[in-house]
Amino acid sequence: DLNPASIHWLRKSVQLNKLPNVQELEEFPDFGEDFTAPSMGSLLVIHAPGDARKFIPGLFQKRHPVTHAVFNLPAAGVELLDCFRGLDYVAAELPAPLVCCYTFSDASVDSAGSDGCVADLLVRLAASLSVPV
Repeated sequence: DLNPASIHWLRKSVQLNKLPNVQELEEFPDFGEDFTAPSMGSLLVIHAPGDARKFIPGLFQKRHPVTHAVFNLPAAGVELLDCFRGLDYVAAELPAPLVCCYTFSDASVDSAGSDGCVADLLVRLAASLSVPV
């Protein structure tokens, strides 16, 4: 997340919910056979504020297996998914992450046609990921 306040409230939530095994990192080390996880069994890793367009490719280049990615900025989350462009998890023999992206649309909820919110979302997803609709 780019927003330091968001990281602050994530830390506060961790404290209030008494989550065990939380790690905070500024940078991820290279991942390889000699890699030792910061803490085995970590449930949550909090990274310093940063841009997904640098963070996700950086993890991929360092061969960190990412199992889940959450984009929680509804106004721009879909457009930030371009951070996955060109990352071939299968060829790299890495697990493909489950990506959750919160968003909204100004298009009509009642329309199943090209002017509806589902069509709007598909167009935005295709543009961000550079795939055909």
